[in-house]
Amino acid sequence: MAPLSRRKFSSGAIKPHLVDQVTATLSVAKDLGAAVIGLNDALMRYLNGSANARLCDRVEGDVTHLDLARGMVFGNMVAGLIVRSNIRRKLRNM
Repeated sequence: MAPLSRRKFSSGAIKPHLVDQVTATLSVAKDLGAAVIGLNDALMRYLNGSANARLCDRVEGDVTHLDLARGMVFGNMVAGLIVRSNIRRKLRNM
């Protein structure tokens, strides 16, 4: 799973500051033949399209940890990405 996203804004949009980590994660997964879900891409689309993206912080100013409501949203997003991915088949065959 590619990393989440920190919610640091630049010109009204989330700054894509985890590019190196996402790239490394996807590279290792490819080398290992591991299934991946594009969580970072999905979250960036969600956060940049959400008027409430600035309200996700567990405590004010904490751009890393999520409040309970957004934790549920992102958890459901992970579940949906798994259901729609090849990870589902791999898990079923374990």
